[in-house]
Amino acid sequence: MVSTAAVAVAALLLAVVGAKPQTSGCPMDKFDCRNGKCISGSRWCDGIDNCGNNADELTCRVCLSGSLKCKASNQCIPPGSRCDGITQCLDGSDERGCENITTGRYNLSSFQALNYV
Repeated sequence: MVSTAAVAVAALLLAVVGAKPQTSGCPMDKFDCRNGKCISGSRWCDGIDNCGNNADELTCRVCLSGSLKCKASNQCIPPGSRCDGITQCLDGSDERGCENITTGRYNLSSFQALNYV
């Protein structure tokens, strides 16, 4: 028998994310990654590839946990990924319109050119 909490989680996911959790091989309160892995519903659309195949970040209407939504897709990317010099959105929208280019830990706009004569 499915618990009341599991049903509530599934209903919340349906309302917020706009899709129902896959039930083939996973409990009702888990998301089916379609690669044999099941993840907690709270990790769905959080901007982090918890499935290993990004299935949990590609069908999101709303992104949770402070993650960012790509403009032309229903994809969520991790917080802090906008304008970081690495394209995570399939449409490239996370790197468009960026004033500064940031690579890894270093913001390239903060360095000054040195003239050696």
